[in-house]
Amino acid sequence: MLFDKNWKVEKVTVNGSTIDISADQSAYFMRFYSDFLFNYVSDICSENFGKVTFNNVTNDFVITEANTYLGNCQPTSLDTNYSLFFTKNSSAVNNITYDIVQKSNGYDLTLSNISGDQLTFSYYTPPTNLSSQNWVIESLNINGTNYNKPTQQQGDNTMISSDGDFQSDYFNGGHGTVGFYADNRFRLLNLSVTLAVSDDPQIMQFDGLYFGNFFSGDRTLPYSYDISNGNETLVITKYNGDKATYSKKVLATSEISKSRISVYPNPATDIVIIENLKPNASLELIDNSGKIVRSLSNSKSNKTEINVKNLPSGIYYLKVDGQSVQKVIKK
Repeated sequence: MLFDKNWKVEKVTVNGSTIDISADQSAYFMRFYSDFLFNYVSDICSENFGKVTFNNVTNDFVITEANTYLGNCQPTSLDTNYSLFFTKNSSAVNNITYDIVQKSNGYDLTLSNISGDQLTFSYYTPPTNLSSQNWVIESLNINGTNYNKPTQQQGDNTMISSDGDFQSDYFNGGHGTVGFYADNRFRLLNLSVTLAVSDDPQIMQFDGLYFGNFFSGDRTLPYSYDISNGNETLVITKYNGDKATYSKKVLATSEISKSRISVYPNPATDIVIIENLKPNASLELIDNSGKIVRSLSNSKSNKTEINVKNLPSGIYYLKVDGQSVQKVIKK
């Protein structure tokens, strides 16, 4: 349960001082990776990331490398205490125990260091009528003006997984992660968008409003969502009142086939193998900036591989026949 989930920071207790932010509008999240470039990544004001050695038997880990990057950040007492939790003890003795308790709407996580300091997190499980559906964008309302989707470009799936993976495709494609609140809100933690250009000005306008306006701006403030019309309509509302309206998408046969595609190993070091492809499939591997770093076309076999050995470590996104399939981690 610890790994590959976005844990919402609820309370920070360091040196006897407790700061409770569970009810704050802004939210901060941490994510643990069992096998990645860094094993923990989070941000309050500064960025905090490091490497740890996990012990799944005793439910603890030792921090072997702790990093804090301020950048242009002006740290508050919350940020200072949060970062201090990971850095105040030397790596030789910086042992952290963790405890996970299930609750009705998710899980609570408590981290405790050898100084008696604690960080408290929550992972909130989103409703299945949000996370188990495929949605397609229909319209936007930006600054009070309504924009209907151009009929000449229908768009592809929008999906929000229970683990916080987010992908949305119109003309361009966006891939990122979200963190859930206790209610019907989420924070967009990061989003990478491809940079394709259409000759159709209507498509470019709508695509630009969608990714360049609706899904841009302050990353610390939440979006809210509402599902109505018998679970057929999703409305996502930005913190400034802008709205995106989606309809529930019925999967076509090609998309059902796409869901059966197998991608392994993941994380990968040298190659990624893709199985259950249809004849003449085209594949693209896209980095976090939206750049296509690997591509294959007209694959004759139902199984192929992509060489990732010389790619930088990080997160990539695999597309098959123009449709997003899976996030790929390069170690």
